[in-house]
Amino acid sequence: MKALSVILTVILFSVAANAQVNNLNLNNEDGETGFFDLNLSTEGATGITQPYKTFIAFVGLGVSIPVIEGDFSDDFSSGLNVNGGAGYRLSDDKTLRFGLQYNKFSGKRNAPDLTITSIRGDLVFGNMFAGATNFYGYGGIGVYFLDIAGFSETNFGFSAGAGATFRLTSTGSTFAFVEGSLDYNANDGSAKGFIPFKAGIIFVP
Repeated sequence: MKALSVILTVILFSVAANAQVNNLNLNNEDGETGFFDLNLSTEGATGITQPYKTFIAFVGLGVSIPVIEGDFSDDFSSGLNVNGGAGYRLSDDKTLRFGLQYNKFSGKRNAPDLTITSIRGDLVFGNMFAGATNFYGYGGIGVYFLDIAGFSETNFGFSAGAGATFRLTSTGSTFAFVEGSLDYNANDGSAKGFIPFKAGIIFVP
């Protein structure tokens, strides 16, 4: 008799549990939130990532070294580089950026100073903001404005280089960068190619 009571108790408990599960399923079908939905929602909430950022802005300083052609390095010393601009992230590993770059080369032997200012668009390859330290390469084309002793000239040019970014804030909104490249502009003189080494800050609003 005692064994029968235990069996009946188990059966009744199973029926009650099954009814409770069916009730939860019905509630879910009616649009109400059940236990399993809450559990899944909690699991999803822990996987929420930071909103995707599409725009960047940057500013930097550096030094530019004349290299192409020979007369360029013979007649001018390394000079100041000032750069800045903005960009748009096409994807995680591709960024389109547009920048203004100013270079001033000091003339040797009392020669006048030379300035080269460029407006250029670059396509950057590599995720610049994935982690604490990131590496990238880029190539770009643009317009180069040369000025020396009142004589000015406008030429087509291109650039290719590589760099690294270093996260400065825990939110990923500010990065430092270092970068080197070869800039080349097609002109009639000797001041064709130079290598800028730059460092600065990237803002990811």
